[in-house]
Amino acid sequence: MSDLLRNIIRLAAFILVQVYVLNKIPHLHKLVTPYIYFLFILWLPFTISRLGLLIIGFFTGLILDYFMMTPGLHAAPCLLIAYVRPFLISLL
Repeated sequence: MSDLLRNIIRLAAFILVQVYVLNKIPHLHKLVTPYIYFLFILWLPFTISRLGLLIIGFFTGLILDYFMMTPGLHAAPCLLIAYVRPFLISLL
């Protein structure tokens, strides 16, 4: 299986689990909902360029914003994680 197909399946799985499972469970507290879709951005291959990583992060957030009807609430953190990821990898 190619890396592109594997990453597309991984994105679809994370989005489906987030939207249809984790958002339907009762909240742990009044404002706490577990989010796992950030793992998709963190698990992308290291060979992706910074611009490609930012574009993928933005579209990941937009897809989640579309399903959850929250304008920009998930796109901004995904962009931040995509931007900070190379710095974190170099530190580790």
